[in-house]
Amino acid sequence: MVLLKNIFTVGQFLSIAPSSTKSKSANLFKKIYAAFFATFMIVGTVKTLIYENFYLKYVHVKTVVCLLTDLNLLVLILAGIINSSFRKSGEWRKLLKILEVTSQVPNAKTSKMPTLWFILIHIVLVLIQISETYVVLKARSWKLAVRLGTGSLRMYTRSIYVVLVWEVLNLLHLKFKLLSTLLSDFSCGVPARDFALVAKKITNIVFVLKNAVDTFNDIFGWPLALIISHTCLQFLKYLDKNLMTQEDNDEVWVLVMVNITLVLLILGGPVMLIFTCDAIVKQAEVNVQLLQELRCQVRDAKGKKQLRKVTNFLLDNRPSFDAARFLNVDKSTTLKMLWTVTTFFIVMMQFNKMKEVDLHVLEIKLRKLSPRVQCDWLIFSINGRTAPWVNRPIGARDSLVAASFVSTVLRHIAARFYPSH
Repeated sequence: MVLLKNIFTVGQFLSIAPSSTKSKSANLFKKIYAAFFATFMIVGTVKTLIYENFYLKYVHVKTVVCLLTDLNLLVLILAGIINSSFRKSGEWRKLLKILEVTSQVPNAKTSKMPTLWFILIHIVLVLIQISETYVVLKARSWKLAVRLGTGSLRMYTRSIYVVLVWEVLNLLHLKFKLLSTLLSDFSCGVPARDFALVAKKITNIVFVLKNAVDTFNDIFGWPLALIISHTCLQFLKYLDKNLMTQEDNDEVWVLVMVNITLVLLILGGPVMLIFTCDAIVKQAEVNVQLLQELRCQVRDAKGKKQLRKVTNFLLDNRPSFDAARFLNVDKSTTLKMLWTVTTFFIVMMQFNKMKEVDLHVLEIKLRKLSPRVQCDWLIFSINGRTAPWVNRPIGARDSLVAASFVSTVLRHIAARFYPSH
């Protein structure tokens, strides 16, 4: 629960987590602050969309993807705020009570991956923020500062929320593993007179686990769906930016570091969420196998009958995670995401090719009108390599700025997340 408490400390500032892990409902001050923060995020997103009118120069499919990405992120943050401060307070109290009991079990160890991810995103996002601050100070533009600042805050909020969901799943996974440990201890030898007590204890634990999973789906169903959809849209933008418009004048190691960092930031958290959900389902299957092995060891007819009932009860109450009932969350979800992104990316490529053909035809017509027409400035690829108001690639670095390797990597990462051209 240590990581969960730290996440709650940060989440209170972002209004995406309850006030405390001690199962307290939101007070009036927290609700007012949550409403203020939600309004701030809405206004910031609208302002950002107004400033980012460069979306309009894209082919319309890419414009829709960019707008949907920003709106999806906003809705995800609003869903987290509403669930933690207004609508799901009772469900949060119920879930936290179960998790608190789990954390009090001696020798109960959870995975350290959420903790490492929590530290990693802070390091990377802080470095990106330093890089963006340098750009703002150099440009001395208030509009640029507003756009980059609100964009960074939205991505940071999303990253913290992903870690929050991940740690809750991690604690649920621990509870299923504790049930496996209990079943393993029972299989070592249980007196016949204790079968009724063992069956009742296992049934109670399974009921609590099923209740916990249902509560989790109730709280995080829509946020999970929004996280998955935002990941697909963000990864689609990444593919379009890097495969269609990769700058040729960048160093190889810079491109490698940029792409690795971006893939981790985009896919790391959501993919681990999906894998943790699948691990819980697998652990439940292991529990069923252990219970069946325990049945084989029992010689007493009455004990076998009781354990058969428990096994059927466990099979009927196996955990299942769903994203707002749109899809079941398991390992196959990652393949579905890749299939969706790949299919839509092919569609975007086709529209890009059509746009390039139209521009080439326009160039030929303009040159036929007058031999003196200099239309090089009109000819720009839809992939964004050149712009109609400059005669050099947009991605070219300013020769007056001698950036180091690390600062170059951070600048490119920030440009991918918060493009300014």
